[in-house]
Amino acid sequence: MNRVGALLLTSALMSSPATGDDAAAFNTALGKAATGAILADAYLIACAGEVPDLRQAQQDAVAGWAHRVDLAGYRRLLEVAIANAPGLADELSDNTQRAQGIVDEDVARDAAP
Repeated sequence: MNRVGALLLTSALMSSPATGDDAAAFNTALGKAATGAILADAYLIACAGEVPDLRQAQQDAVAGWAHRVDLAGYRRLLEVAIANAPGLADELSDNTQRAQGIVDEDVARDAAP
């Protein structure tokens, strides 16, 4: 995720000056946001497959979280970054696939009798 943060940071810095502390803070915040969004999606997908009867409750919970953290705003930011950073979409896709595999195993273990 550090590369993702660095690429987005570069795009952001092109339009406004920032200090080293600002850059580090942005990089840290972006990494946390990307990790949270990727893991939330992965858990929603994994749990929906394991416990389909709770799918609506899970979607409602994620919708509430998405609203509180402005997930739509985060995704708009990523769209712009992806358009301006070659390779970013592939990196995010790779991270998503890796996270989904780990989460699927975790949820399957928890759901096992």
